[in-house]
Amino acid sequence: RGLDPAKDIQSIHAKTQAAGMTIINKGGATLHNAADRDHCLRYMVAVVLLKGAQVETADYQDDSPWATDPRVDALRQKITMAEDPKYTADYHDMAVRSVANSLTVTLTDGTTLPEVLVEYPLGHVRRPETPQEVYAKAERNLGLRLSTDRVQQILKTVASEEFMSLPACHFVNLFSL
Repeated sequence: RGLDPAKDIQSIHAKTQAAGMTIINKGGATLHNAADRDHCLRYMVAVVLLKGAQVETADYQDDSPWATDPRVDALRQKITMAEDPKYTADYHDMAVRSVANSLTVTLTDGTTLPEVLVEYPLGHVRRPETPQEVYAKAERNLGLRLSTDRVQQILKTVASEEFMSLPACHFVNLFSL
């Protein structure tokens, strides 16, 4: 739509399951570190809207430009969260195992956009692209701290037939700096 999230959004209402309300609902609290940001749905939504792409591990780090961007906190203040009982029921239903979240955005001109619901987010076992995305995410995230050669060694080890019989201490040693 060509909107500027910082200027054009009046409010955002997020619906989630009970677990989401417990784990990632940080309200107006100050976010002091990467763990705080990683456990704040409002932060995730604000960053996604401002950068126009999915949030990455690097976006939560203290040196991320998003960690200190005042537009992130301004958008966080515009976001409310509530539990949707159906989302909670589907989260606990072994036949469904949904991790549903939805957003409804109201613009400053009074327009309310249609609710957007994602029942199975990227990374969920029911999404066909999950294995490829998890592999790519592991490669990116390991690369934040380890050399390219070490990252490739770890990924090759995990993909090998011998991985399941590899002593845990040998696998853990691959992560030592």
